[in-house]
Amino acid sequence: MKKHSILLLILFGPASTLLWGQSMEEAIRWSHSGQHAKAERVLATLQAEQPANPEITLARAYNLSWMGKQNEAVTEFQKAIRYGADPATARTGMGYAAAFGRHFSLANQTFRKVLQQQPGHQEAARGLALTRFWQGSYQEAIRLLGQQTEAEPNAYDLHIALGLAQLHSGTPEEARSSFQRALDIQPASAEAKQLIGQTYVTRPFLETNLWLGFTRLDNSENEAGLRGVQATLKWRPDARLWFRYDNSLALDILQFARAGRAAPLFAAGMSRQWDVRFISELEYGVRSLKNRSLQHLVSGAQVWFLPGNVRLKAGGFVGFGAARPVEWMGYGSINLPAGRNFRIEPTYFFIQPTPGANEHRAQLGLQYRSHNNAECSVYGLYGQTMTPGGENDSSVYGWSVVGAYPLGRVVSAQAVVRHEQSDAYRFTTAALGVQLRFHK
Repeated sequence: MKKHSILLLILFGPASTLLWGQSMEEAIRWSHSGQHAKAERVLATLQAEQPANPEITLARAYNLSWMGKQNEAVTEFQKAIRYGADPATARTGMGYAAAFGRHFSLANQTFRKVLQQQPGHQEAARGLALTRFWQGSYQEAIRLLGQQTEAEPNAYDLHIALGLAQLHSGTPEEARSSFQRALDIQPASAEAKQLIGQTYVTRPFLETNLWLGFTRLDNSENEAGLRGVQATLKWRPDARLWFRYDNSLALDILQFARAGRAAPLFAAGMSRQWDVRFISELEYGVRSLKNRSLQHLVSGAQVWFLPGNVRLKAGGFVGFGAARPVEWMGYGSINLPAGRNFRIEPTYFFIQPTPGANEHRAQLGLQYRSHNNAECSVYGLYGQTMTPGGENDSSVYGWSVVGAYPLGRVVSAQAVVRHEQSDAYRFTTAALGVQLRFHK
C-alpha cells in the first residue's frame, strides 16, 4: 500500500473538500512522517466534531492501519464507505488492513469487489496478489503476482514476493530469476542477493546426507565408520518424506549412554507445511538392541512462524519396548534474529530417562549464515538429573559445533563435533559429511 500517494489522493483530490484547517494539515504531515499517534489524536478530535465526514473518517482509517490497529481500521473504513467516501479507495485500504490483521477471507472478498467494479484498479490487484501470497496460496499468488509484475515491472517488492512464492512452490530456478529482476531494480539490495543464494540451497526434490566419523562412549568400544545416512524426498511442494540411519550423531536416548551402549536408529518421517505460519513433523523409528529386542520411537514437532522473523518450536519423543522402560522427552525453543546473519535459539528440555528420574536441560545456540549460505552453529547445554531421594542426582553439560559449506549447487561439505558428559557417562562424536541436492 503506497502510503503517501494514497493519503494525498484522499485528502487533496479534486473530489474532496480540500483542507480542513491547520489541524488537518498537521495530522497529514505527522501521518506522513510516521508520527501516527500524534495524527490519531488530531483526527479523533476532528472526527468527534464531524462524525459523518467521509474524508476525515477515511484519513483516520488509513492512519490506524499504519499504526497497526487493523481491526479498528477496518471499522473506520466501513464507516467511511457509509458516509460517502470513494468506495474503491476505502475498500482498497480496508483490504490491506484486513490482510495485515490476517483476516484473509475479508481481504480477498474486499479486493475482488473493487476489481469487479473497476477491473483495471492496480492497487486492488496488487493487494489481492500480495494477500494470496501472505495467505500461503502460492500457486494463485504466482499467477497474480506474475500479472502484476508485468503491470509494474519496476516494483521491487512484487518481484521479491513472486520469487518467494516460487521458492515455496518448489521452483528455485524461477525464483532465482525473480530475485535477479529485483536486484536489477535495486543493485545494492542485500535482501535480493541473499535470496538468490538461498535458491541454490533451498529444499530440493531429493537430498542425501552421508556422515563418516568417530564415536567415543565410556564403558563401550570406540567406533569409527558410518555415523549417519539420510535421504529426503520432496513429494509435494509443501511436504517432505525422509528415511534415515543414525549411529550416535543424535544419541537422543540418554539411558543408552548411561549404560555405555550404542544403539543405531532406523527411522522414517514426514513434514508438512500447512501455510506460511506453521510446519508439522512426525517420525517413527526402531533401535535394534544388543539383546535382540527392539525399542520403538515416535517423535513429533510443531514449528510456528511469528512476525518479526521469530520461530517457535515444540516437540518431543517417546521410546518404548518390551525389554526397556519407557523413556520420553519434551522440549520447547524460540529462534530469534540477532542481526543480519545471526540467530539465537534457547531451548528447554524435560526428560524422563527412567521411571522416577527427571532431567531438566537448558541449551543455548548461536547460529550463523553467510551471504553465500555457509552455516555454522554452536550450542552449549547444562542440565540436572533428579532422582527419588536425591542420592543419585547428577549434573550434565556439553557442547556441539555444526557447520556446512556449499561447494556448488549440488554438493555441500558438512562437519559436526559433539561432546556431552555427566557423573555417569562421557560421550564424544566427530564426523565429516557430504550433502547432495538434486533439483528437478
